[in-house]
Amino acid sequence: MKDVTYGSFSCDIKQNKEEVHQTRLMMGGDKINYPDNCGTPTADMLVAKMLMNSVVSTKGARFMTMDISNFYLMTPLKRPEFIRIKISDIPDEIIKEYKLHNKVTKNGSMVTVATIALGSI
Repeated sequence: MKDVTYGSFSCDIKQNKEEVHQTRLMMGGDKINYPDNCGTPTADMLVAKMLMNSVVSTKGARFMTMDISNFYLMTPLKRPEFIRIKISDIPDEIIKEYKLHNKVTKNGSMVTVATIALGSI
């Protein structure tokens, strides 16, 4: 196997969202030795400056911006990464549904594969 990193769960309550209870699995990025770029691509400064220049240079132009949170890219990784998750962190109904009890190692964890980058913007 290649590098194995830890997985940790983050649970939040978002009162202003339709789905109030939010749970995410995060991959321990400090333990990954990925040889390729796994960053989140964003617009470079030149593009942002051109946009702003166009707005201020156009008579009667209007401009709006929004802050997007919890937006994730589903960028395929060229090489998969591996995540170790403690079986005690997984609810019993999920263990039963996906028959995970026979995939657990002697130390009470299981290893899963990540094939996409979930880089947050």
